Amino acid sequence: MTSRPKNKIKTDKDTKVVEEFAIANGYKPYKATLKILGRIYTSEGATVDEVLDGFKTQSWIKGAGVLIVEKDGVKKEKIIAGNHIRNVFGMASGSMRAVSLKWIKQLF
Repeated sequence: MTSRPKNKIKTDKDTKVVEEFAIANGYKPYKATLKILGRIYTSEGATVDEVLDGFKTQSWIKGAGVLIVEKDGVKKEKIIAGNHIRNVFGMASGSMRAVSLKWIKQLF
């Protein structure tokens, strides 16, 4: 009787290793678009933190915005309140930026 090879189940650990290898070779899986008052800002990065740090916005930015994050063809759109937009992308203290950045990352 011959034994058949068992199908290997892909685990989260396998996926993480593949993703880390791809990132090390320059692959940027996250793409984001931020729309605020008719202006569109784009960014790419290996992690959500890199994407949010990559936006080049003015320091006087005001108003609510729409943040679209895409990874592997899956898009998530969220409306971000004006105070969080101002704290993360505008001029705010480091602690306010950290709190707002944590709040935005929890959405994704």
